[in-house]
Amino acid sequence: MKPGKLTDDEFENMKTHTTFGGMVIDKISQNTVEKAFLTHAKIFAESHHEKWDGSGYPYGLKGEKIPLQGRLMAIADVYDELISERPYKKAMEHAKAVDVIKEGRATHFDPTLVDLFDSVSDSFYKVTLFSQKHAATVSASPDALRELNQILYGYHTNDKQRPD
Repeated sequence: MKPGKLTDDEFENMKTHTTFGGMVIDKISQNTVEKAFLTHAKIFAESHHEKWDGSGYPYGLKGEKIPLQGRLMAIADVYDELISERPYKKAMEHAKAVDVIKEGRATHFDPTLVDLFDSVSDSFYKVTLFSQKHAATVSASPDALRELNQILYGYHTNDKQRPD
């Protein structure tokens, strides 16, 4: 990653990752029978930088013309970008990242999804802390998976019954 701001040409080139990702997924799809997941993966890849107001890329889709997968991924992608340290910026605190996403309601992001994100943003933060804690492990241990279930669902996998 470049430590500073991208030039206009670099930014235009970077924006091609959406359509390039879609092309790569198409190539993979031609060589496998497992197409259902790849269909969604392509939609995620190609539409996660579209914006609710139509100012995004690569297609300039607006509102509900943006596939749900892209509208969901846009929030997750921006949240991850904001809370992650990069060579060109420090990580943002969770609460500030939530505020930034809320400020993008009905311009950058689907307003309904922003409201839903706001209602579960504490879980996003807990999952972030979990993944930072376990980032060095290639595969999560059973204890780590039980901890993640507790974070996400409020119960351990070895509990007899899930809460209602």
